Amino acid sequence: MEIKSSLSVLLLVIILMSLNIGLVKANTFEKEQEYMVVKLKVYNGSTDKEENLVEDNSDDGAENFPVAWISREPAMPDLRVVMDPKDKLGDYMIKLKLEINYQVDRYPYGNPNADDNDYGQDDWHKNRDDTDNFPDTGWHKMWSNETKKWDVDLGEKFCGEIAILKWKIVSENLEVIADGEYKFYIRGKNPAVTVVENYIDDFNPSRWYYKPIVRHESGVTVALRDYPSGSVIDEDGYKQFNSWFGNLGPNNFGGAPNWGGPDGWGLMQLDPPPNKKVLWDWKANVAEGINRLESKRQAAKNYFEAIERTYPNAYEDPPDSYTVSDTTLTALEAAAIQLYNGAGVRRRLYVEGVNANEYGDISDLSPEQKSDLTRLFLFCWEFNPNAGSDNKWSFDVNSENYVEKLISEYESNN
Repeated sequence: MEIKSSLSVLLLVIILMSLNIGLVKANTFEKEQEYMVVKLKVYNGSTDKEENLVEDNSDDGAENFPVAWISREPAMPDLRVVMDPKDKLGDYMIKLKLEINYQVDRYPYGNPNADDNDYGQDDWHKNRDDTDNFPDTGWHKMWSNETKKWDVDLGEKFCGEIAILKWKIVSENLEVIADGEYKFYIRGKNPAVTVVENYIDDFNPSRWYYKPIVRHESGVTVALRDYPSGSVIDEDGYKQFNSWFGNLGPNNFGGAPNWGGPDGWGLMQLDPPPNKKVLWDWKANVAEGINRLESKRQAAKNYFEAIERTYPNAYEDPPDSYTVSDTTLTALEAAAIQLYNGAGVRRRLYVEGVNANEYGDISDLSPEQKSDLTRLFLFCWEFNPNAGSDNKWSFDVNSENYVEKLISEYESNN
Protein backbone atom coordinates (compact mmCIF):
# COMPACT_ATOMS: atom_id res chain seq x y z
CA MET A 1 0.00 0.00 0.00
CA GLU A 2 1.23 3.48 -0.83
CA ILE A 3 2.04 5.45 2.30
CA LYS A 4 0.73 9.00 2.15
CA SER A 5 2.77 12.13 2.75
CA SER A 6 3.44 13.20 6.30
CA LEU A 7 1.23 16.21 5.57
CA SER A 8 -1.79 13.96 5.34
CA VAL A 9 -3.90 14.00 8.47
CA LEU A 10 -6.64 12.08 10.18
CA LEU A 11 -9.48 14.11 11.55
CA LEU A 12 -10.71 12.49 14.76
CA VAL A 13 -14.21 13.89 15.00
CA ILE A 14 -16.38 13.31 18.04
CA ILE A 15 -20.04 14.12 17.37
CA LEU A 16 -21.54 15.62 20.51
CA MET A 17 -25.33 15.81 20.57
CA SER A 18 -27.36 17.82 23.07
CA LEU A 19 -31.08 17.32 23.68
CA ASN A 20 -31.34 20.52 25.66
CA ILE A 21 -30.26 22.90 22.93
CA GLY A 22 -30.85 20.76 19.86
CA LEU A 23 -27.45 21.53 18.34
CA VAL A 24 -24.51 19.40 17.29
CA LYS A 25 -21.16 20.27 18.82
CA ALA A 26 -17.89 18.73 17.67
CA ASN A 27 -14.31 18.60 18.85
CA THR A 28 -11.72 18.02 16.11
CA PHE A 29 -8.18 16.71 16.62
CA GLU A 30 -5.53 16.51 13.89
CA LYS A 31 -2.43 14.32 13.78
CA GLU A 32 0.16 13.80 11.03
CA GLN A 33 0.20 10.64 8.91
CA GLU A 34 -3.35 9.63 9.75
CA TYR A 35 -5.87 8.80 7.12
CA MET A 36 -9.40 8.39 8.45
CA VAL A 37 -12.28 10.37 9.85
CA VAL A 38 -13.36 8.64 13.07
CA LYS A 39 -16.75 9.54 14.46
CA LEU A 40 -18.07 8.49 17.83
CA LYS A 41 -21.83 8.84 17.91
CA VAL A 42 -23.99 8.34 20.96
CA TYR A 43 -27.64 7.47 20.63
CA ASN A 44 -30.61 7.61 22.95
CA GLY A 45 -31.86 4.04 22.94
CA SER A 46 -31.93 3.63 19.16
CA THR A 47 -29.26 3.43 16.49
CA ASP A 48 -31.71 4.95 14.03
CA LYS A 49 -31.81 8.37 15.62
CA GLU A 50 -29.02 10.50 17.00
CA GLU A 51 -30.47 12.28 19.99
CA ASN A 52 -28.02 13.02 22.63
CA LEU A 53 -25.64 12.03 24.63
CA VAL A 54 -22.11 12.98 24.65
CA GLU A 55 -22.27 16.51 26.00
CA ASP A 56 -19.30 18.83 26.36
CA ASN A 57 -19.32 19.80 30.04
CA SER A 58 -16.00 21.58 30.23
CA ASP A 59 -15.11 23.44 33.38
CA ASP A 60 -12.34 25.91 34.12
CA GLY A 61 -9.01 24.34 33.26
CA ALA A 62 -10.57 21.45 31.32
CA GLU A 63 -10.41 22.04 27.59
CA ASN A 64 -12.52 19.03 26.77
CA PHE A 65 -14.80 16.96 28.99
CA PRO A 66 -17.28 15.02 26.85
CA VAL A 67 -19.73 12.92 28.87
CA ALA A 68 -22.01 10.07 27.81
CA TRP A 69 -24.81 9.48 30.30
CA ILE A 70 -26.27 6.43 31.95
CA SER A 71 -29.94 7.28 31.81
CA ARG A 72 -32.32 7.49 34.73
CA GLU A 73 -34.14 4.27 33.70
CA PRO A 74 -31.22 3.11 33.95
CA ALA A 75 -29.64 2.26 30.60
CA MET A 76 -26.09 2.49 29.33
CA PRO A 77 -25.55 4.88 26.40
CA ASP A 78 -25.70 3.35 22.92
CA LEU A 79 -22.37 3.94 21.23
CA ARG A 80 -21.59 3.75 17.51
CA VAL A 81 -18.16 4.27 15.99
CA VAL A 82 -18.06 5.24 12.30
CA MET A 83 -14.85 5.12 10.25
CA ASP A 84 -14.80 7.03 6.95
CA PRO A 85 -11.80 6.99 4.58
CA LYS A 86 -10.29 10.40 3.95
CA ASP A 87 -8.54 9.10 0.83
CA LYS A 88 -8.63 5.92 -1.23
CA LEU A 89 -6.24 3.70 0.67
CA GLY A 90 -6.79 0.39 -1.07
CA ASP A 91 -7.41 -2.67 1.07
CA TYR A 92 -7.04 -2.11 4.79
CA MET A 93 -8.39 -3.27 8.11
CA ILE A 94 -9.69 -1.11 10.96
CA LYS A 95 -9.24 -2.42 14.50
CA LEU A 96 -11.22 -0.94 17.38
CA LYS A 97 -11.62 -1.49 21.09
CA LEU A 98 -13.28 0.39 23.93
CA GLU A 99 -11.84 0.35 27.44
CA ILE A 100 -13.87 1.64 30.40
CA ASN A 101 -12.18 1.94 33.78
CA TYR A 102 -12.97 3.33 37.19
CA GLN A 103 -10.09 3.86 39.57
CA VAL A 104 -10.45 5.56 42.92
CA ASP A 105 -8.83 5.45 46.36
CA ARG A 106 -10.99 5.79 49.47
CA TYR A 107 -9.87 6.10 53.07
CA PRO A 108 -11.78 6.08 56.37
CA TYR A 109 -13.13 9.54 57.15
CA GLY A 110 -11.00 11.02 54.40
CA ASN A 111 -7.73 10.27 56.17
CA PRO A 112 -5.17 8.75 53.75
CA ASN A 113 -2.64 8.38 56.58
CA ALA A 114 -4.94 6.42 58.86
CA ASP A 115 -3.69 3.15 60.26
CA ASP A 116 -6.07 0.21 60.00
CA ASN A 117 -5.89 -0.29 63.75
CA ASP A 118 -7.11 3.25 64.34
CA TYR A 119 -10.57 2.15 63.25
CA GLY A 120 -10.73 -1.39 64.50
CA GLN A 121 -11.18 -2.89 61.04
CA ASP A 122 -8.68 -4.15 58.52
CA ASP A 123 -10.75 -3.42 55.43
CA TRP A 124 -11.54 0.28 55.60
CA HIS A 125 -8.95 1.35 53.04
CA LYS A 126 -10.91 0.76 49.86
CA ASN A 127 -9.68 0.95 46.31
CA ARG A 128 -11.65 0.57 43.09
CA ASP A 129 -9.72 -0.64 40.08
CA ASP A 130 -12.42 -1.80 37.68
CA THR A 131 -11.77 -2.31 33.98
CA ASP A 132 -14.08 -3.54 31.21
CA ASN A 133 -13.04 -4.12 27.62
CA PHE A 134 -15.27 -4.24 24.57
CA PRO A 135 -14.83 -6.69 22.95
CA ASP A 136 -13.86 -8.72 26.01
CA THR A 137 -10.70 -9.88 24.27
CA GLY A 138 -8.89 -8.74 21.18
CA TRP A 139 -10.19 -6.08 18.79
CA HIS A 140 -13.32 -5.44 16.78
CA LYS A 141 -12.28 -5.64 13.12
CA MET A 142 -13.74 -4.04 10.01
CA TRP A 143 -12.52 -4.23 6.39
CA SER A 144 -12.37 -1.50 3.78
CA ASN A 145 -14.99 -3.22 1.61
CA GLU A 146 -17.47 -3.50 4.49
CA THR A 147 -19.74 -1.02 6.22
CA LYS A 148 -17.33 0.82 8.44
CA LYS A 149 -19.40 1.25 11.60
CA TRP A 150 -19.35 -0.48 14.94
CA ASP A 151 -22.29 -0.52 17.32
CA VAL A 152 -20.50 -1.27 20.57
CA ASP A 153 -22.14 -4.22 22.32
CA LEU A 154 -21.99 -3.52 26.05
CA GLY A 155 -24.08 -6.57 26.85
CA GLU A 156 -25.61 -6.51 30.32
CA LYS A 157 -22.72 -4.61 31.82
CA PHE A 158 -23.05 -1.35 33.69
CA CYS A 159 -19.79 0.51 34.08
CA GLY A 160 -18.47 4.02 33.80
CA GLU A 161 -16.03 6.86 34.41
CA ILE A 162 -13.10 6.97 31.94
CA ALA A 163 -13.80 5.50 28.49
CA ILE A 164 -11.01 5.23 25.94
CA LEU A 165 -11.77 4.41 22.30
CA LYS A 166 -8.64 2.93 20.67
CA TRP A 167 -8.25 2.43 16.92
CA LYS A 168 -5.72 1.18 14.39
CA ILE A 169 -5.58 1.20 10.60
CA VAL A 170 -3.70 -1.85 9.31
CA SER A 171 -2.56 -2.33 5.69
CA GLU A 172 -2.93 -5.52 3.68
CA ASN A 173 0.71 -6.16 4.62
CA LEU A 174 -0.28 -5.99 8.32
CA GLU A 175 1.55 -2.71 8.72
CA VAL A 176 -0.01 -0.27 11.21
CA ILE A 177 -0.54 2.85 9.11
CA ALA A 178 -2.07 4.94 11.86
CA ASP A 179 -3.45 4.55 15.36
CA GLY A 180 -4.86 6.70 18.08
CA GLU A 181 -7.33 6.97 20.91
CA TYR A 182 -10.03 9.27 22.19
CA LYS A 183 -11.03 9.71 25.83
CA PHE A 184 -14.51 10.54 27.04
CA TYR A 185 -16.43 9.94 30.27
CA ILE A 186 -19.46 7.92 31.30
CA ARG A 187 -21.43 9.23 34.25
CA GLY A 188 -24.94 8.65 35.57
CA LYS A 189 -28.18 10.54 36.09
CA ASN A 190 -30.16 9.95 39.26
CA PRO A 191 -33.54 8.18 39.18
CA ALA A 192 -36.70 10.06 40.08
CA VAL A 193 -38.04 9.54 43.61
CA THR A 194 -41.40 8.17 42.45
CA VAL A 195 -39.74 5.74 40.03
CA VAL A 196 -37.52 4.31 42.77
CA GLU A 197 -40.37 3.99 45.25
CA ASN A 198 -42.58 2.23 42.69
CA TYR A 199 -39.72 -0.15 41.98
CA ILE A 200 -39.37 -0.85 45.72
CA ASP A 201 -43.11 -1.60 45.99
CA ASP A 202 -42.69 -4.34 43.38
CA PHE A 203 -40.61 -6.33 45.88
CA ASN A 204 -42.82 -6.37 48.97
CA PRO A 205 -45.19 -3.47 49.73
CA SER A 206 -45.63 -4.70 53.32
CA ARG A 207 -42.00 -3.88 54.13
CA TRP A 208 -42.77 -0.26 54.96
CA TYR A 209 -39.20 0.38 56.15
CA TYR A 210 -37.57 -0.17 52.73
CA LYS A 211 -38.35 3.34 51.51
CA PRO A 212 -37.14 5.28 54.56
CA ILE A 213 -33.93 3.26 54.50
CA VAL A 214 -33.32 4.21 50.87
CA ARG A 215 -34.17 7.84 51.60
CA HIS A 216 -31.88 7.92 54.62
CA GLU A 217 -28.96 6.11 52.99
CA SER A 218 -29.18 7.92 49.67
CA GLY A 219 -30.42 11.38 50.43
CA VAL A 220 -32.51 13.25 47.87
CA THR A 221 -31.08 15.59 45.28
CA VAL A 222 -32.71 18.94 44.67
CA ALA A 223 -33.35 20.25 41.17
CA LEU A 224 -29.91 21.45 40.15
CA ARG A 225 -29.49 24.41 37.81
CA ASP A 226 -26.69 25.21 35.45
CA TYR A 227 -24.76 28.41 35.95
CA PRO A 228 -25.26 31.02 34.58
CA SER A 229 -28.11 29.88 32.30
CA GLY A 230 -30.34 28.71 35.15
CA SER A 231 -31.55 25.70 33.16
CA VAL A 232 -32.35 22.53 35.13
CA ILE A 233 -29.67 19.89 34.59
CA ASP A 234 -31.05 17.23 36.94
CA GLU A 235 -34.46 16.79 38.54
CA ASP A 236 -35.22 15.68 42.09
CA GLY A 237 -34.10 12.11 42.60
CA TYR A 238 -32.49 9.58 44.87
CA LYS A 239 -28.69 9.71 44.80
CA GLN A 240 -27.18 6.72 43.08
CA PHE A 241 -24.70 9.28 41.74
CA ASN A 242 -23.19 12.45 43.13
CA SER A 243 -25.18 15.58 42.44
CA TRP A 244 -23.41 18.68 41.20
CA PHE A 245 -23.67 22.38 40.40
CA GLY A 246 -22.17 24.01 37.34
CA ASN A 247 -20.08 22.23 34.73
CA LEU A 248 -18.34 18.92 35.10
CA GLY A 249 -14.63 18.31 34.86
CA PRO A 250 -11.87 16.00 36.08
CA ASN A 251 -12.17 17.53 39.56
CA ASN A 252 -15.97 17.77 39.61
CA PHE A 253 -17.31 14.28 40.25
CA GLY A 254 -20.98 14.97 39.60
CA GLY A 255 -22.56 11.88 38.10
CA ALA A 256 -19.93 9.57 39.57
CA PRO A 257 -21.10 6.86 42.03
CA ASN A 258 -22.35 8.12 45.39
CA TRP A 259 -19.88 6.93 48.04
CA GLY A 260 -19.93 7.12 51.84
CA GLY A 261 -17.45 5.74 54.34
CA PRO A 262 -16.27 3.28 55.15
CA ASP A 263 -17.25 1.62 51.86
CA GLY A 264 -20.90 2.34 51.09
CA TRP A 265 -22.05 2.83 47.49
CA GLY A 266 -25.16 3.99 45.69
CA LEU A 267 -28.76 4.42 46.78
CA MET A 268 -28.54 1.89 49.59
CA GLN A 269 -24.89 2.53 50.50
CA LEU A 270 -23.98 -1.11 50.04
CA ASP A 271 -20.98 -1.81 52.24
CA PRO A 272 -19.14 -3.62 50.83
CA PRO A 273 -20.55 -3.73 47.31
CA PRO A 274 -20.83 -7.30 45.93
CA ASN A 275 -19.81 -6.26 42.40
CA LYS A 276 -19.16 -3.17 40.30
CA LYS A 277 -22.60 -3.22 38.67
CA VAL A 278 -24.30 -1.93 41.82
CA LEU A 279 -22.15 1.22 41.58
CA TRP A 280 -23.65 2.16 38.19
CA ASP A 281 -27.08 0.47 38.03
CA TRP A 282 -29.48 1.81 40.66
CA LYS A 283 -31.94 -1.07 40.19
CA ALA A 284 -29.21 -3.62 40.89
CA ASN A 285 -28.22 -1.53 43.92
CA VAL A 286 -31.76 -1.49 45.35
CA ALA A 287 -32.29 -5.20 44.66
CA GLU A 288 -29.09 -6.09 46.51
CA GLY A 289 -30.01 -3.80 49.42
CA ILE A 290 -33.44 -5.40 49.75
CA ASN A 291 -31.87 -8.85 49.59
CA ARG A 292 -29.61 -7.86 52.47
CA LEU A 293 -32.54 -6.53 54.48
CA GLU A 294 -34.38 -9.81 54.03
CA SER A 295 -31.29 -11.71 55.13
CA LYS A 296 -31.17 -9.52 58.26
CA ARG A 297 -34.79 -10.39 58.97
CA GLN A 298 -33.97 -14.08 58.64
CA ALA A 299 -30.92 -13.58 60.86
CA ALA A 300 -33.25 -12.20 63.53
CA LYS A 301 -35.39 -15.33 63.39
CA ASN A 302 -32.29 -17.50 63.61
CA TYR A 303 -31.09 -15.57 66.66
CA PHE A 304 -34.37 -15.92 68.54
CA GLU A 305 -34.35 -19.66 67.84
CA ALA A 306 -30.74 -19.95 69.00
CA ILE A 307 -31.60 -18.17 72.26
CA GLU A 308 -34.37 -20.71 72.82
CA ARG A 309 -31.95 -23.62 72.19
CA THR A 310 -29.38 -22.16 74.56
CA TYR A 311 -31.80 -21.19 77.37
CA PRO A 312 -34.70 -23.66 76.95
CA ASN A 313 -35.85 -23.42 80.57
CA ALA A 314 -35.69 -19.63 80.85
CA TYR A 315 -36.79 -18.71 77.33
CA GLU A 316 -39.75 -16.50 76.52
CA ASP A 317 -40.76 -15.01 73.18
CA PRO A 318 -39.39 -11.59 72.26
CA PRO A 319 -41.71 -8.61 72.79
CA ASP A 320 -44.72 -8.28 70.53
CA SER A 321 -43.83 -4.67 69.78
CA TYR A 322 -41.15 -2.02 70.03
CA THR A 323 -42.25 1.62 69.91
CA VAL A 324 -40.20 4.57 68.71
CA SER A 325 -41.89 7.97 68.70
CA ASP A 326 -45.38 7.37 67.26
CA THR A 327 -44.47 4.21 65.35
CA THR A 328 -44.80 0.66 66.63
CA LEU A 329 -42.55 -2.02 65.15
CA THR A 330 -42.35 -5.75 65.62
CA ALA A 331 -39.20 -7.20 67.15
CA LEU A 332 -38.28 -8.59 63.72
CA GLU A 333 -38.70 -5.21 62.03
CA ALA A 334 -36.60 -3.40 64.62
CA ALA A 335 -33.90 -6.06 64.25
CA ALA A 336 -33.84 -6.00 60.44
CA ILE A 337 -33.54 -2.21 60.39
CA GLN A 338 -30.75 -1.99 62.94
CA LEU A 339 -28.79 -4.95 61.58
CA TYR A 340 -28.62 -3.20 58.21
CA ASN A 341 -26.54 -0.54 59.92
CA GLY A 342 -24.80 -2.68 62.54
CA ALA A 343 -25.36 -4.12 65.99
CA GLY A 344 -23.30 -4.64 69.13
CA VAL A 345 -24.74 -7.61 71.09
CA ARG A 346 -22.36 -10.58 70.82
CA ARG A 347 -23.53 -13.97 72.09
CA ARG A 348 -22.21 -17.47 71.60
CA LEU A 349 -25.22 -19.74 71.15
CA TYR A 350 -26.02 -23.31 70.22
CA VAL A 351 -26.36 -24.08 66.51
CA GLU A 352 -29.43 -25.72 65.01
CA GLY A 353 -29.91 -29.34 66.09
CA VAL A 354 -28.34 -29.09 69.55
CA ASN A 355 -29.46 -27.48 72.80
CA ALA A 356 -28.64 -26.94 76.44
CA ASN A 357 -30.84 -29.81 77.61
CA GLU A 358 -28.44 -32.16 75.84
CA TYR A 359 -25.07 -30.42 76.37
CA GLY A 360 -25.60 -28.12 79.35
CA ASP A 361 -24.30 -24.59 79.74
CA ILE A 362 -22.02 -23.37 76.94
CA SER A 363 -19.45 -22.21 79.48
CA ASP A 364 -18.91 -25.86 80.48
CA LEU A 365 -18.07 -27.03 76.94
CA SER A 366 -14.56 -27.88 75.84
CA PRO A 367 -12.95 -25.67 73.17
CA GLU A 368 -13.55 -28.42 70.60
CA GLN A 369 -17.23 -28.68 71.55
CA LYS A 370 -17.66 -24.90 71.38
CA SER A 371 -16.21 -24.91 67.90
CA ASP A 372 -18.50 -27.71 66.74
CA LEU A 373 -21.74 -26.96 68.60
CA THR A 374 -21.93 -23.18 68.87
CA ARG A 375 -21.34 -20.02 66.88
CA LEU A 376 -21.05 -16.33 67.61
CA PHE A 377 -24.11 -14.20 66.90
CA LEU A 378 -24.00 -10.42 66.41
CA PHE A 379 -27.37 -8.95 67.22
CA CYS A 380 -29.40 -6.11 68.72
CA TRP A 381 -31.83 -7.81 71.13
CA GLU A 382 -30.22 -8.72 74.46
CA PHE A 383 -31.63 -11.68 76.43
CA ASN A 384 -31.18 -12.00 80.18
CA PRO A 385 -32.18 -15.51 81.31
CA ASN A 386 -32.05 -14.48 84.98
CA ALA A 387 -34.51 -11.61 84.69
CA GLY A 388 -38.13 -11.90 85.68
CA SER A 389 -40.95 -12.74 83.32
CA ASP A 390 -41.68 -10.10 80.64
CA ASN A 391 -38.38 -8.37 81.43
CA LYS A 392 -35.85 -10.67 79.79
CA TRP A 393 -35.56 -8.86 76.46
CA SER A 394 -34.05 -5.42 75.90
CA PHE A 395 -33.25 -3.61 72.67
CA ASP A 396 -29.63 -2.51 72.35
CA VAL A 397 -29.59 0.82 70.47
CA ASN A 398 -26.46 1.12 68.34
CA SER A 399 -24.13 4.12 68.31
CA GLU A 400 -25.84 5.58 65.24
CA ASN A 401 -29.27 5.40 66.84
CA TYR A 402 -30.24 4.01 63.48
CA VAL A 403 -33.78 2.80 64.19
CA GLU A 404 -34.78 6.18 65.61
CA LYS A 405 -33.34 7.95 62.58
CA LEU A 406 -35.27 5.66 60.25
CA ILE A 407 -38.50 6.20 62.17
CA SER A 408 -37.97 9.96 61.96
CA GLU A 409 -37.46 9.61 58.19
CA TYR A 410 -40.59 7.49 57.96
CA GLU A 411 -42.82 9.77 60.03
CA SER A 412 -41.69 12.95 58.25
CA ASN A 413 -42.61 11.51 54.84
CA ASN A 414 -45.89 9.74 55.64
